[in-house]
Amino acid sequence: MLKKTISLAVFTLLFLSGICSMGIAADNESDFVKLKAKIMAIDLINDRAIIAEKEFKLMFHYDENFEKVWDTRFLDNEGNQITPDQIKKRDRVLVRGKKDNGTIIALEIILLE
Repeated sequence: MLKKTISLAVFTLLFLSGICSMGIAADNESDFVKLKAKIMAIDLINDRAIIAEKEFKLMFHYDENFEKVWDTRFLDNEGNQITPDQIKKRDRVLVRGKKDNGTIIALEIILLE
C-alpha cells in the first residue's frame, strides 16, 4: 500500500512538472514575433521602425570610439549584411523580433525586394 502511494505521488509530481514546463515553453515561444510586411516608417535617429502598424525598437550600442553599432541585424534577401539606411519606406521586409515588457525589439530585418 505504501509503495503504491509513493509511486502515485512520484507520478503526479512528474506529470505536474511536465505540464508546468510545457506552459513556460509556450510562453517563451509566444514572445517571438515574425512578420512579413512593408516598412511604413524607419527612424534611425530614434531607433525605431513601423512595420504593419507595429512599432519595433532597433537595438544598438556604442563602440570604443562612441560610434553607433547596430545590434539589430539588417540583411538583404540573400543573407548578406546591409546598412540600415538601405531600407526605405514601402520596402517589403521580413522582421524577426521578440516582445519585452510591451516593447517589440527587432532582432533582424531582412529586405525581401
